[in-house]
Amino acid sequence: MLKFVARMFHPGLFMQYFYALEGSTQPQDQSKMTSRHIETDILGHKYVNIWGIEQVTLDDLICYYTETASYVKNLVSDENIKKLRTQLPVHTNTDWTHIPDNVGGVCYFWIGHSTLMLVIRLDDREGEPEVIRVLTDPVFGNEASPLSYFKSKNLIPGAIADSYKRYTPVPVQVSQLPPINLVMYSHDHYDHLCFETLCALEKYHKPKYYVPLSFGKLHLYKMGVPRKRYFQMDWYENQVVTYDIDFTFVPAQHNFGRIGLDKCRTLWGGWVIKFSTRKNEKDLF
Repeated sequence: MLKFVARMFHPGLFMQYFYALEGSTQPQDQSKMTSRHIETDILGHKYVNIWGIEQVTLDDLICYYTETASYVKNLVSDENIKKLRTQLPVHTNTDWTHIPDNVGGVCYFWIGHSTLMLVIRLDDREGEPEVIRVLTDPVFGNEASPLSYFKSKNLIPGAIADSYKRYTPVPVQVSQLPPINLVMYSHDHYDHLCFETLCALEKYHKPKYYVPLSFGKLHLYKMGVPRKRYFQMDWYENQVVTYDIDFTFVPAQHNFGRIGLDKCRTLWGGWVIKFSTRKNEKDLF
């Protein structure tokens, strides 16, 4: 059952299924993969797009943020916000504990941007439904950038900083969700990794995390997540989550990093989720 329909799917999470079709989703020869997307410099490992990517200059960034501020100022006018909330209302009465009616069923709750809660019903055990809940790129915070700090110091125009804040209220708080078992991250941009949300997940759920290479060491470990609860994965690497579910991390064409100093220091990609029941086998992307 589809509870919310996303307006767009981020390439780092769903669209890269098409890349996965080019080869097996089973683990590949890692030495060949390493030679293609992992390089070494004086700071250690860095990751690269194997299909190449256009280099962005400082002038490009200045133009981008200037144009973004102008565009967003019009986009988030009172009139447009009113239209948004009419055309795409926030469902505050959603039953977040809902589970699929049948074994092998899946529910999708769209929370916003790339944040989805997937509810997978596996084989019933001892007469009770067995359910796994997965969060993708969870962001429940009010801002997807560090720009509010620079705004408070009058270092940048307010319109630029405000272009990254939340204009539609989050429909649920992390503390209000039913138990979350697994969390998947595609990369570490601010609109996909929110430390405020991560702290809430640790306080209320303590899930297992499936993340790209270097992501856990750079972010999760520093935030106090025990090493035994996060799994860092390379492209085409497969992890059996339970005896019914496995995840495969697949390539994506994107960029990465939260600030200039950490550019290229964590991998990025998409996910293939595969699960099986006694009756059938399914792939989710």
